[in-house]
Amino acid sequence: MRTMLGTIAGLAGGLVTSLICAAICLALQRYLEFSFFTLMVWFIIPAGAAITGIASSSGFYAGAKLFDARANAVMALGMVAIAGLTQFLIYFGTYATLQLPDGRTAMDVVDFWTFVKIYLGNQRYSMGHGGGFGVDVGNLGYVIAGVQPLEFLAGGACTFLVLQKEAFCEKCGRYFRRRFAVSKQGSAAFIDAVRAKLTPSPDYFGALQQPEGAGFRLNVSLSQCPECSQELVSEEVEFMEKKQWKALPKLSRRLSPEEPVLSMFQSLPDAKKVAFGRFRS
Repeated sequence: MRTMLGTIAGLAGGLVTSLICAAICLALQRYLEFSFFTLMVWFIIPAGAAITGIASSSGFYAGAKLFDARANAVMALGMVAIAGLTQFLIYFGTYATLQLPDGRTAMDVVDFWTFVKIYLGNQRYSMGHGGGFGVDVGNLGYVIAGVQPLEFLAGGACTFLVLQKEAFCEKCGRYFRRRFAVSKQGSAAFIDAVRAKLTPSPDYFGALQQPEGAGFRLNVSLSQCPECSQELVSEEVEFMEKKQWKALPKLSRRLSPEEPVLSMFQSLPDAKKVAFGRFRS
C-alpha cells in the first residue's frame, strides 16, 4: 500500500512541477520574448529542454522521498507520459497566446496541428541569454523538435537514477534519513587511515578526529531508517583542484555499523545535524 501511495504521490508531485515549469517557460516567452525551452548550447545541445526536464522531475523526487516510494517501472512510465504532456502544454500555450499583428490570435486562423507544423518549420533558436541572438533553422526545426523530448526525458532520467541510488531499508520499505554529517580535511594518508577501518567503530571515529595534511576532504554522514533505526554511514571523498573541491565517486562507500554509532557521531565536536534530512539519504 505504501509503495502504491508513494508512486501516486511521486507522479502527482511531478505533474505539479511540470505544470509550473510549462507556465514559467510560457511566461518567459510571452513577456520577455525569451524561449528558454528552445535554448541551445553550441547549437547541438538542447540545454533548455534538459534543464526543464530536471526541474520538472523534482516533484517526482520530493513525492517519492516523502512517501517512501522506490523508483519503479510505473513511475518511469508516468514520467514519460508527463514529459510528453509538458511539451504539449508548452506548444499549446504558445498557440493559445500568440497574437498576430492584426490583433487576431493563432487560434483564430489555423488549427493546432497546422500551427505546430508552421511553428517548427519557422523556428528561431536562442544561442545565448535573452532573446537577442538566435538562428533561423527552417526545416531543421522538425529534427530539433524531435530531439527536445529526448533531452527533456534525459533530465528526468537523471532524477530517476538519483532516486534509485538513495539508501533504502528493504525490511521496512523506507528511505534512510540523514541525521548528522561531518567533513574532515587532510592528506591522502589520513583518508586511507580512516578508510582502512571497514566498519564504523570507536577506532574509526578516533582516526576521523586526527586529520593531518591537506589536499583532500572526507565527508561522512550518518543515516537512519525512520522505522527500525538501522544505521548507515556514508563516505564521500573529494580533492582540491584549482581551488575547488572535486568529487571522487569511485571512493564513495556505505558502511553498516555492527553496533549503534549515533552517540559517537553526536560526540564529534564539529558534527552537524542535517537540514531537510527527509530528502537526503
